[in-house]
Amino acid sequence: MADLFRWNTNELQAGIRRALLENERQALAGMTDVSHFLRGETQKRTPIREGFLTGDVTGTVVRYRGSYAAVVFIPVNSTSAAYAIPLHENKYNIGELSRRKMLKTGKLVGRKYMVRALDDNRQKIVGILKWRLMK
Repeated sequence: MADLFRWNTNELQAGIRRALLENERQALAGMTDVSHFLRGETQKRTPIREGFLTGDVTGTVVRYRGSYAAVVFIPVNSTSAAYAIPLHENKYNIGELSRRKMLKTGKLVGRKYMVRALDDNRQKIVGILKWRLMK
C-alpha cells in the first residue's frame, strides 16, 4: 500500500499573503523614500531668481500598473508653473544666484534639472530601494 502524502496549504497561503502585503508596504515605503530623495536632488539643480521654482518642486508616490511610482513635478497651480517647463527645456544663461547655488550645492544648476536629478542618481535610487526592501 502506498503512503499518502497530505499537506494543508492554508498555512502556506496565509504566509504568502502576509509576505506579499509586507512586500507591498516595503515597496511603497521605498518609493516614498525615492520621491523625497529625488525632490531634494531636483531642488538642488533648479535655477534660482526668486526661489519659487525650488520651493514648488513636489514629490509624491502614485499607484502605477499594479506597483508604485515616485513622481516629482511642479504643480500646475504653483507660482512657478508658467516658467518651470521653459527653464527645464530651453537654453539660457544662468544668473548670479544660480551660480552661487551651484557653488554651494556642488550640483549643476539649470536646464534639464529634473532629468539630471534622475540620471545623476540612478545607483543611489537602486540603493534606496534595495535597502528598504531588505529591511
